[in-house]
Amino acid sequence: MCKNWKRATWLGIFLWVLVFVEISILIFLPWFKDNPLAVKIVHLPILAVFTIFLTCKYFKSVMPNAKEGFLLAIWMLVVANILDMIITVPLFVKSYSGFYWDIWLWLGFLVVIVFATFVGFKKGSCKLCKVKNVPRPMKAIAVPSAKLVRKKPAKKKVVKKKAVKKKVAKKKVAKKKVVKKKAAKKKPAKKAKRKTAKKKGKRK
Repeated sequence: MCKNWKRATWLGIFLWVLVFVEISILIFLPWFKDNPLAVKIVHLPILAVFTIFLTCKYFKSVMPNAKEGFLLAIWMLVVANILDMIITVPLFVKSYSGFYWDIWLWLGFLVVIVFATFVGFKKGSCKLCKVKNVPRPMKAIAVPSAKLVRKKPAKKKVVKKKAVKKKVAKKKVAKKKVVKKKAAKKKPAKKAKRKTAKKKGKRK
């Protein structure tokens, strides 16, 4: 089975659509209208181009090699044949035996297998292709040792306690200063009251 079977399935559907459109266009061209053999002959090299294009697309996400190319070809052909049995034969050909006994159909299958395998082999043997498609290794995360992990929280607690003590000491100093200022303000007022009291006493 293909490594990325979902992508291979979509590529098989796309191959079937491309072939369907290509044959539909060829049939209606004036040079091929009354010559079905010419359509089949021209179809084979076009099918090879389609296969190379789709196989290259597949190997952008999968490591290329000949085996994977072969499996991709088989998977795409299975998908395309399912669509042929559901759509092509019932609507256009009307005969399953007539459709599958055609030697040109089997030649088309062979073209897909050969070219997909060749692309996988060629890309797999290319050093540049290998470098591009090799998945990047995950970066190793450094895990601290158990001793370091135990020591760190103790240091943090000591630092926090010291910070709290400093804050409390600052608040006490600030309160003392405020009390002294208030006391300093009250002393002149008391002296002034005493002086006024003395003056009143002298007048009497």
